[in-house]
Amino acid sequence: MSKTFLKTQHIHQITLPTPFLVGPVHVYLIEGDALTLVDTGPNTTEAWEVLTKSLKVRGYQPEDIDQIILTYHHPDHAGLTYRFAETAEIKGNWKNNYWLEADSEFFSNIIAFFGTLYDQLNVPLRLKNKILKENKNYM
Repeated sequence: MSKTFLKTQHIHQITLPTPFLVGPVHVYLIEGDALTLVDTGPNTTEAWEVLTKSLKVRGYQPEDIDQIILTYHHPDHAGLTYRFAETAEIKGNWKNNYWLEADSEFFSNIIAFFGTLYDQLNVPLRLKNKILKENKNYM
């Protein structure tokens, strides 16, 4: 059985700031058969500026990216994906689509799920509301 591997010349780690408690996030620019960005970082002006400056230092513009590979859907990893939707092929688990499409019904279902879960766990109402509010901001 033969395996095909992506031939790369260079892999560059780019560290982007986030507004989240997890702190900064790393995305990776892979120069090879296709110019690839692994994850895109959070949807903030600051992260976009750092990302575009980092690309420019390496001689690229955002529209030069051929493909985006998303490791998972969290906003610190996938928030800027929409900026590449017109010019790059987006790859990742099909379940990422629910998050990327930002369908209001999907998000309402998630909030309802966690609301019910917190009720079943007897989370105090004040804490439950605080958590749900933070989750809405995160999503």
